Order: sequence, then C-alpha cells, then structure tokens
Amino acid sequence: HTRCSRDWSSDVCSSDLWEIRQYLARKKASPDVSNKILNKLSSRGLIDDASFAATWVASRQLLKPSSRRKLMLELQQKHISKDIILEVLGDYEQSEQQALNELITKKRQTTRYKDNTKLMAYLLRQGFNYGDIKQAIADE
Repeated sequence: HTRCSRDWSSDVCSSDLWEIRQYLARKKASPDVSNKILNKLSSRGLIDDASFAATWVASRQLLKPSSRRKLMLELQQKHISKDIILEVLGDYEQSEQQALNELITKKRQTTRYKDNTKLMAYLLRQGFNYGDIKQAIADE
C-alpha cells in the first residue's frame, strides 16, 4: 500500500485515474487498498484528468507533433472524458497546422520522404487532414 502510493505521488503531479487503477490492478492491490490509495491521491490533488490531458498534449506537441485527431484518440484510449478532451484540444487548430509544417520540414530532410506520395501517406497515417496536407505541401 505505502509503496504504490509513494511510487505514484513522486512520479507526476497529476495522473489519470484510469491509469492509476490499471497500475494498482497489475500490482494485485486489493480493492480496499486501491480505494485508500486513490482517496489519498485525490485528497492531495494528484489525480486530475484535465491537468493530465493538458500535460499529455503539451508533451506530445514538444516531443512528437501529432494531429488533433491522433491526440484525441490517444486521450480516449486513456479514458479521458470527451468534455475534457475537447476543452484541452480547443486551441489546437493553429498548433496542428504548425505541427504539420514542422513534420513536413523534418521528413523532407530524410531521403525516404522526398516523394510527395510517400510523405502524404505518412502524414495521413499520423491523422492529418488530406486537404491540410495537400495545402501545406503546395505552400512549401
């Protein structure tokens, strides 16, 4: 009980409730112990889905720029509510275009993506809109 609590509280400032439940289940914590840990973390303000989602999006933008659609799917897989996702991704339209342009620039430096068709296929798999991709490639 103490070890699980200590591991999570020192790891991050805000965590997703679903991920913590999964972690405790993997550690075979009893329901009583799990509830005590979750209550303790919650009372200390360490469980906050909105903060977790905002941090997740900021981290993804910094480390691996992605489309709004892909970020939305990743957050849904982490069981973040749709309201929180929409709130966090509300301002992402402008950032998505910037992420697309940066990704195109980065991928053009490799020999694999000199061809527009391969680059477009890659960007589509990353969740970017076809029209946005076509426009961004035309503008470069």
